[in-house]
Amino acid sequence: MSVLEWKGHPVPWVTRWSGEVSPVPIQVGQREDGSVVAFYEDGREDRDDNGVLWMREGINRAGTPQFSEVSAFRQRAAMRRRLCQVCGEKIATPVVRWLLHEAQLHPRNDGSILTISPPTCDSCVDLSMSACPRMRQQEGRIIARVLEYEVWGIWGTVVRYSEAGAQTTGKNLISYSRTDYPFDFHQVVAKQQAVRWTKFVIEETP
Repeated sequence: MSVLEWKGHPVPWVTRWSGEVSPVPIQVGQREDGSVVAFYEDGREDRDDNGVLWMREGINRAGTPQFSEVSAFRQRAAMRRRLCQVCGEKIATPVVRWLLHEAQLHPRNDGSILTISPPTCDSCVDLSMSACPRMRQQEGRIIARVLEYEVWGIWGTVVRYSEAGAQTTGKNLISYSRTDYPFDFHQVVAKQQAVRWTKFVIEETP
């Protein structure tokens, strides 16, 4: 386990740095058929298999850490490749010991849980609980043992277009599987990957 430090403080692998913020703004336009699309004007963009545009960011971890923000690139990688959000290492154990705050849990009627908080490896759980101000406080802290989970969707913004110009909604959890949204996925700008726990037990509760 190797965790980068800044001024003596450990910096989680998924934390965004100031030098990674892209100066290129997202544009909104209409196709000939009237549908709306979000895009980068220079044509350089990252879209997933569903056509969702991912927020552009650097990956050099330069500048100063923005502890309240996560890197869209590294958060997505952690969710999809089972990487620890603190050290970035592959989690090889069959059960993931997931550390997060209860506010980051979104229970569903079928008993599963959605979250955008990436997993933590066993080696980094204690470090997180001692170094992270939010995790040091037991109130609201959750540790779950997750055996099975799946990529469910994204947390991001829906962009709309009207005669008055482009408009955006607030950040929302948006499922890849839903078909009843009044927009297509080319109107979505993704910031974080959302996953669904399907087999888990809660190890520690507030």
